[in-house]
Amino acid sequence: GKGKADKNKQVMPYQPKPKPNPLKRNENPNKDQACHHCHVVGHWKRNCPIYLEELRANKKKFEPGAAVSGI
Repeated sequence: GKGKADKNKQVMPYQPKPKPNPLKRNENPNKDQACHHCHVVGHWKRNCPIYLEELRANKKKFEPGAAVSGI
């Protein structure tokens, strides 16, 4: 009865907030902007998968302890 409906509501305690006006997705300002990193239209550098992958690789390179010491 009543208890079942409440149980179903609590399956996902964290609900991500829906973005305002989901219908406006087609008016995404990014769609006409080319990425400054890979020049693909549709995303910006901060969202560029290639750029983010390179950032991740560079972080590994410059981690303390991973750097080559001058000794």
